[in-house]
Amino acid sequence: MTKTIYSLCILLAAIVATPTQARTLGWGITGGMNVTKLNLEEDWQNMTQPQSDKGWYAGVTGLVSVPILGFGFDGSVIYSQEEVSLSKDSEAETAYFVCLPIHLRYDFKFPLMDEIFVPYVMAGPQFNYRFNDLKFAYEEGESSRAILKRTDSWRLDFGLGFILFDHVQCTYSYGIPIGPSCKIQNSGDVVNTYKLGAHRMGLSIYF
Repeated sequence: MTKTIYSLCILLAAIVATPTQARTLGWGITGGMNVTKLNLEEDWQNMTQPQSDKGWYAGVTGLVSVPILGFGFDGSVIYSQEEVSLSKDSEAETAYFVCLPIHLRYDFKFPLMDEIFVPYVMAGPQFNYRFNDLKFAYEEGESSRAILKRTDSWRLDFGLGFILFDHVQCTYSYGIPIGPSCKIQNSGDVVNTYKLGAHRMGLSIYF
């Protein structure tokens, strides 16, 4: 019993000491491309399939990891422009966001490689604060107009990537739109709801 307690004390001391060994890559900059798709939640008469459109984002990011356990967190504050097409007959409109992604991640450490190349997977929420409504004319005529109303929302991100030389990070993720639903108005009436999902490919540099 004494040996067991002694062993547990050693293990506890090692766990407590882990934060002093935790590697923080520090704050850095991040940016990249996003591909946004409008997800309609109901059928809309005379509406064709929404199109995927490219946009971009940029901001600041930070990362903390625990080398012994492999787990870590990353978080960012980014400005994002997402292009949205309501249908193939409408021109793309730009949605402006401030986004706050917060992810739990797991780094795969390989002997003799962890200072050169570290792959990882991550998941977590992204909170989106949008600045503007989107106005579309999806057919000719004043009656065929729609307004995608501004609504704060959030997505659940899943992604993977790798870190090179402890400072350069490449990432791919997809944000599943969770809620709340946003409203589409036509001639003053709410006729549908929608959510925005997005693929994101990015590069981060940590100092």
